[in-house]
Amino acid sequence: MPKGAVMKKFFKVSGYVLLALLALLIAGLGWFYFSRTGAEKRAAAKATPPPPILHAGNYAFRDLNKNGGLDP
Repeated sequence: MPKGAVMKKFFKVSGYVLLALLALLIAGLGWFYFSRTGAEKRAAAKATPPPPILHAGNYAFRDLNKNGGLDP
């Protein structure tokens, strides 16, 4: 077999291996990203609702103790 044919076959096989590794890397990163965002969404659903907003003049304040009044 000529040397050029061996090199072509080597580069062809190497290209397929690199393409497969790239596909596995992309699939792994996608799985990691979507599994984490799913867990974060489930955790956020269990969290308490956001506090109500109190308005005084042109200002808005979050009522963190949820007593309905503006505290000093």
